[in-house]
Amino acid sequence: MYESTESISAIKNRKGEIKRLNSVSQVGINVREISGSNKINIQSHLSAEALFKSPEKPSSFDIEGQCHYFNFSFGQVFWLGPHEWLLSTNNDPREIAAYFKDNVSNDIALSDVTDGYCELSLEGESLLKILKQGMTCDLRDFNLEEDTESNQCVQTNFAKMPVIFWKNSKLSVNLLVRRSYADYLIDWLLEIGSEDGCEILS
Repeated sequence: MYESTESISAIKNRKGEIKRLNSVSQVGINVREISGSNKINIQSHLSAEALFKSPEKPSSFDIEGQCHYFNFSFGQVFWLGPHEWLLSTNNDPREIAAYFKDNVSNDIALSDVTDGYCELSLEGESLLKILKQGMTCDLRDFNLEEDTESNQCVQTNFAKMPVIFWKNSKLSVNLLVRRSYADYLIDWLLEIGSEDGCEILS
């Protein structure tokens, strides 16, 4: 039976949940589920430059290559592999399919994977501490303690779960995790962040 996005939310019953130890008065990290966007998996042997042409198209330098994302007229496009991308968009998937059919070619496979993923925002003073305990990648290139932009994204393991990870702003990142892992990840964040305070927000 079909369940609405709200009913399958990873934090539907956990908003405002806080774990703290002793006299901790500040929340070290806030966790929020980002909803409302559709996730479209795109596979094609065409180049990124050929696929993502539009009046607002970034330069070929920005869209070709690995371990990064770029802004497209329909949203953000994340590099997943040599011939695979993930589009995060507020547009209807049918509109996306029509666009590629009319403007690119039929040499493309689109899959709506929205229900398969959960996007989480993590931010706060304890962010780096928690990320270092749960991630295997080098975080230095993301400059998380600086108020700078970054278009890097990485597929890595976080708390032993595969995620897509990118910087949002200073001490703020987003994680895209399979929805079947999301509840476990929330539990892990509450446990590992308990020393400094971890709050689940709506």
